[in-house]
Amino acid sequence: MNKCEISAALLASLLLLAACNSGRSPSNASSNDQHAPPPPKTVFDPYIQDLNKAKQVQDTLQAQQQRMQQQLQQAQSGTTRGQPTPAQPPRQ
Repeated sequence: MNKCEISAALLASLLLLAACNSGRSPSNASSNDQHAPPPPKTVFDPYIQDLNKAKQVQDTLQAQQQRMQQQLQQAQSGTTRGQPTPAQPPRQ
């Protein structure tokens, strides 16, 4: 086979592959995924839900701990962030 025949065969195979494309573009894929049914339930779903709930609780506890540490540091230094200025009595 010469170079021309090889090029023609390669071009024909590429065109054949392109014709076999499902016609599904990336924009079509994302719109179809929005309407896809939820994945089937498994025996691990209750455990996964428990893990997710535990992670949420852990995040909440860590946020509370950070707030408490910040308040403790402010109390030890004698300043508070955003401390309001003392109100002045009304003038008469």
